Amino acid sequence: MHSTQRSLTTNQRARRFRILKATQKLVTEHGYSGTIMRDVAALAEVSATTLYNLYNTKDELLLAALTESIVESAQRAHQDAGGPGYRYLLAHAQHVAEFTRSQPSFVSAISEALFRASPGDALVLMLMDQLREDARKSLDAMAAADELAAGADLLGMATRLTGAFWATFLLWSKGLIQLDALEDTLRDSYLSVLIPASQGDARTALEVAYASPSYTSATVRPPHR
Repeated sequence: MHSTQRSLTTNQRARRFRILKATQKLVTEHGYSGTIMRDVAALAEVSATTLYNLYNTKDELLLAALTESIVESAQRAHQDAGGPGYRYLLAHAQHVAEFTRSQPSFVSAISEALFRASPGDALVLMLMDQLREDARKSLDAMAAADELAAGADLLGMATRLTGAFWATFLLWSKGLIQLDALEDTLRDSYLSVLIPASQGDARTALEVAYASPSYTSATVRPPHR
């Protein structure tokens, strides 16, 4: 995706930006089912033909808008954490929570669409399968650094982290937790999966984070020896 963006002209990038922002705005206002391609085209000031040439279906358009947000959150987490590992996982959760606070209606609409989706749908592949794969990479890095107990089930842990992530959004979307509690709930859910399998300095750092009421990703560092 990044190489495609780099090959776009200035005008093409501006057009793409307008289209994705229009998509986000209409999904926020009308939900996924209420978003119509021709309305996106009108708001983005492009022809419907142009829009359909770029994105064949509404699903493709929504996935493009989502990808933009997902990539940005992942990039910011990598910058904070310096690479995959437990700090990346928690930094990513923090950035997603921050994005949700800034765009709650958009995230709510996407979450509702995901909860209605069927196994194998594009939305499930992007928001669940890719999230699990991303988590697995960080768990692999932890295992390589001897930060996880021998024999830890990395795929099982990655699956539980994915479940913890979306369970938190389900609780929020159904009103069981408030938006301002989403970040702490997500963090604690992640830590409840990571701590039992971790060891050494990593476990100490994660336990400190779990006990901290004023968590930020910067607090999750191995203690000095």
